[in-house]
Amino acid sequence: QLQLTYGGGKTHALITLVHLVTDPAKLPKLPAVQEFSSHFGISPPAARVAALVFDRLDVETGMDVRAPDGTVRRFRMPWSALAWQLGGEAGLKILGGGEKERETPPATNVLEELLALPGEEGLATLVLLDEVLMWAHTIVGADRGWIKKIEAFFQCLTQAAGRVKRCALVASLLASDPAKSDELGKEVEKV
Repeated sequence: QLQLTYGGGKTHALITLVHLVTDPAKLPKLPAVQEFSSHFGISPPAARVAALVFDRLDVETGMDVRAPDGTVRRFRMPWSALAWQLGGEAGLKILGGGEKERETPPATNVLEELLALPGEEGLATLVLLDEVLMWAHTIVGADRGWIKKIEAFFQCLTQAAGRVKRCALVASLLASDPAKSDELGKEVEKV
């Protein structure tokens, strides 16, 4: 969990993780790379990365995300974006399939199955969450009922990530925009 102020390097840390696990066999032999490996105690595993970049997830129009096969689709719900990045159509099928996006957050067992998808291809799973408060502040500000949905989603997601072998979840929670740390922002952060 990265809790740094604006300019503290949260997003850069997440980008570094992407580079370390995207194709670890091709990492250059640099001191910084070796430092990460020695700190981890292992060489970084090859992983499928799903990034939920919440300052790009518009509450009305969603965001474009790429499936493992390169197909791009637009989703409004964070769990749909996660499913598409981890497994494409197979990921959406785990969420219940269908053309219409699921409006309710999936339960822990559903997210476990989703997070385990890359393992079927011998890959680890890395889920990156950036600028969560930016999106949460906006959606809860528009509909207070979302506070319970957000709580359920992140509770189930963290539980699922802890139960799936070779899965890691890294979250940048604080918003870069200090205005999002108002009273509503503080309430959302407690979730």
